[in-house]
Amino acid sequence: MDDRTGCKGELQGVIEERTKKGDRLISRTAYMRPRGGGVEWEAPLNRIRLADDNG
Repeated sequence: MDDRTGCKGELQGVIEERTKKGDRLISRTAYMRPRGGGVEWEAPLNRIRLADDNG
């Protein structure tokens, strides 16, 4: 679940952006898709959490 939008979906992948020098983490982006199909969206990984199974 995307905490900001309330959209629920399945995690398709995560991309980490790092610096070339020092391999320092800059950001993590989650790619989500609604269950059953639909338009994929992206959000910062820290905004994504497990959703309950009730909808």
